[in-house]
Amino acid sequence: MESNIDLSSVATVTGHASYKWNLRLAEFNGECAIYYNTDCPLLAGGYIHLVTIENNSFAANIAAKPEGGVFYTGKPWGSGWYAMWAQKTVEGNDTVLLRTPTTK
Repeated sequence: MESNIDLSSVATVTGHASYKWNLRLAEFNGECAIYYNTDCPLLAGGYIHLVTIENNSFAANIAAKPEGGVFYTGKPWGSGWYAMWAQKTVEGNDTVLLRTPTTK
């Protein structure tokens, strides 16, 4: 198949925008609940994680919904947790978008 595109006429466009991500770790009926939302249409997905401070491992996680939501983790509320919103890179690594303060 032959291309008829004249590459000398292709232009580069650069744009800038501001978006917000919100992440909150809270107690709901004695358990950890993570509330999340964003107004960014491009990176609204990703994963929501409940992370243990002790060994920095994922105790619970879900795929984030573009419209946001609440993640009821099923884990008991108390010290030793933080919430994280991450995107997967092409290589499969997590890029942290947002992290809550730790519970004490």
